[in-house]
Amino acid sequence: MATHASTASNGARANAPVTPALVSRLPKVGTTIFSVMSALAAEKNAVNLGQGFPDFNCDPKLVDAVTTAMQAGHNQYPPMPGVPVLRQAVARKIEALHGRAYHPDAEITITAGATQAITQFFFSTEAYFRFLDKVLAAGISAPILPGIMPVTSFAAIRRMSANTEIPVWMEAMFEGLDNRPGPRALVAATVAAEFCKRLYEGGVRDFHFYTLNRAEQAYAICHLLGLRPQSEPAA
Repeated sequence: MATHASTASNGARANAPVTPALVSRLPKVGTTIFSVMSALAAEKNAVNLGQGFPDFNCDPKLVDAVTTAMQAGHNQYPPMPGVPVLRQAVARKIEALHGRAYHPDAEITITAGATQAITQFFFSTEAYFRFLDKVLAAGISAPILPGIMPVTSFAAIRRMSANTEIPVWMEAMFEGLDNRPGPRALVAATVAAEFCKRLYEGGVRDFHFYTLNRAEQAYAICHLLGLRPQSEPAA
């Protein structure tokens, strides 16, 4: 009995089946910051504060409360205006306290609360201050932090801008720099720092940077603004 079947009946070597190579749909995607943080947390036996964590068990009371709610049929997202029974309770409360009647379905909306807000990125200080004026006129006094987006790719900024106006001077400033990361980073840091200075002159004291996992750019901007770390990291 033959021990292998490496030849065909005519003496020619048979072609072995070839497993097709898998072609990656994401060939240029590297390791995410969440994977890095998870690996570091496991290595250092630390609490993982990456996306979807902490990774320890939650309070048993919360598990019981969630289980009870789901068994009672409360297992879907609430409707956009809020749960009807809650809107009805709010209507009754307002009428009892203030003597005003509001229809729970047509005049009351329940939204998630917040103590502050962050804007989308923008490139016009005038637009930001006009927005604040409208917000204050509507009776909203919560702090609204400006969202600052340092330019790491002007082509990407164009794609993401949607209704955000990109000034003509900014188009000219970044022309031809997308393929020159060094000069682009210098220009982007300078532009963002000057932008923050104008906002500061208008009374803004807190800023939010959209870093896109590139902390060096935000660090450079803060350095240009005169901010220094309280202690230098160990070499």
